[in-house]
Amino acid sequence: MKALSVRQPRAEQIVRGLKTMDVRSWRVNYRGPLAIHAGGVRRPERIQALGFDPDRLAYGAILGVVELTEIVPLDEETYEAARAEHLSEAPFPGVPCFGWRFADPRPLPRPAPVRGTMNLFNVPDEVVGEVLRSEPGPPPPPTPPGGGGRRGGGEGAGSKQQHLPYLVDEQPAPDPVRPFVLYTLPEDTGGYRVALYQWLQRDEGNTNGSPLAPGALWGIEL
Repeated sequence: MKALSVRQPRAEQIVRGLKTMDVRSWRVNYRGPLAIHAGGVRRPERIQALGFDPDRLAYGAILGVVELTEIVPLDEETYEAARAEHLSEAPFPGVPCFGWRFADPRPLPRPAPVRGTMNLFNVPDEVVGEVLRSEPGPPPPPTPPGGGGRRGGGEGAGSKQQHLPYLVDEQPAPDPVRPFVLYTLPEDTGGYRVALYQWLQRDEGNTNGSPLAPGALWGIEL
């Protein structure tokens, strides 16, 4: 099976179904099942900033399988429009730029240690055999606000998850050219969340006030 190595915590987000696109400067002709490999590089500060516990993530291992459905070229406009998919807060990296789209994430019951390489590489089918024998299912539910990227139970574990809006003290001025604003927000638990602020266009027939109206500020896990 083909495999792709991704740094943590992005690899974890992919197999959880939180990140459905990975941005790369190269593309391949292959489409189909793709094993997601967590790279061996540890970046504790970066991992914690994205709401995960670096000591609870796997490194140098296959985490699960997704379906690589398509690879699309991205320019600055389409890169910005796809932020909810690739979850990167970085500016457009320039061309060549391609978005690898994933579907049907299926995490392994336990990470399978494998040495990764650059570009696509092959792993034995038996490494992910249990996942391949199962039917693709719906992606795992996103982690609710306040839960971070940490695994395990705790108060409220197993209860219905709910998405809540984040609040900021100062709202940004409307900008028709760049209608999205990202905030890094501290959590009471010591971690961080990233919130996306979107300005929504008013109806053309509305002549009162600004042509842009503030949209809801929703938390998204990056």
